[in-house]
Amino acid sequence: MRLIDSHTQGKSVSPEDYTSLWGWTSFHWVKPLIDQGTNTTLNEGDVWNLSPTMQALPVYKKFSSMKK
Repeated sequence: MRLIDSHTQGKSVSPEDYTSLWGWTSFHWVKPLIDQGTNTTLNEGDVWNLSPTMQALPVYKKFSSMKK
């Protein structure tokens, strides 16, 4: 598992891109966001951008290219 500096996390790098298989299946990478939201109100800037592979256009293109 690659650790990310908490100051850059949530700005442009999604922690889901760097988590382990266990972290992904247990959603452990969401815990810092949950902890922050427990104590304060989350703003749009507190939440990281979606990974490019998880954004709508790449997912749609991949889905569209699959055989039916």
